[in-house]
Amino acid sequence: MPASATGTLQVHVTQRTAGAPSPAGDKVTVHFYQGEKVIKHAEVQVDIKGIATVTDIPLTREPVQAMVIVQHGAISYQAISGIMNSGMPSSEVEVPVYETTKEAPAWKIPMRHLIATQTPQGVRVVEMLAVENPSDRTWTGIDAQEEGATLVLRLPVGATGLEAGDGFSEDSLHFHNGTLFNLSPMPPGLTTYQFAYTIPVEDGKVHIPVISPVTTQQLMVFVPDDGTQLKTSSLQVAKESRKTEGGMMRMLSAAGLPGGQVASVTIIGAPDTVIASSPKESWSMPQILGVTTVSIVLVGGIAFMLLKPVKPQAGKK
Repeated sequence: MPASATGTLQVHVTQRTAGAPSPAGDKVTVHFYQGEKVIKHAEVQVDIKGIATVTDIPLTREPVQAMVIVQHGAISYQAISGIMNSGMPSSEVEVPVYETTKEAPAWKIPMRHLIATQTPQGVRVVEMLAVENPSDRTWTGIDAQEEGATLVLRLPVGATGLEAGDGFSEDSLHFHNGTLFNLSPMPPGLTTYQFAYTIPVEDGKVHIPVISPVTTQQLMVFVPDDGTQLKTSSLQVAKESRKTEGGMMRMLSAAGLPGGQVASVTIIGAPDTVIASSPKESWSMPQILGVTTVSIVLVGGIAFMLLKPVKPQAGKK
């Protein structure tokens, strides 16, 4: 029988907005997982020292991790604890919290990467981008088009089969009039977003424009090296293709794109779309690249997490 013990988790909640009050009294919800099973649920409050403590956590030799959710004002902040077991019964985790603002910070996109692959439905594009909020307040969004939208991205004409991963939920993701809206607050620091869509091929061509909503420091686009021709705008094509588990890929890149600038690639000679419907919801990035046993794939040293189907809200018309 495995040895058993009880453990203790300390959650250090730190106020990161200058001059803001202490997070004392904030509600902390903790779910303890052993594999996929929840073995304990706890709700505690932050004390005057900024600490919330959970005791009597049932432990064996099997690893346990905690999902910690701190409710600060109207915003939830999350963190994952380190591993605990009967041999390591104590753990600490820090959760920074921030005050909010409706005023847009001078946010930017340090990195935006796209991978395009051929499917029977058309060209499937997987995007991953990191945005940076340099302020010390969580931005709660604009009201111009969608109340609470912090990320607004215009997708290529005819884009269908939208799926999403990190940074989105079914409640926060809206898509209409060819535009993706994310209604989640943008906290300080880096936030990553991942999504995918399909563009139909017409007359052997597919056009992939990338519109920068704000300054994009690095943009990289990967397309198959399959004999098709490329026509580019504001993108440089690397001299050598890169070998991936899904085949050879051509790399295109740009740096220092200002907000509003469009960089694009047109793939010429692609097979026409043979199925008019959007792709099946069970596709995954590893299937595209020939990887079936990992949840993260590397393409030229760039990590992409698996995406999951999300039915976006229609939003305003």
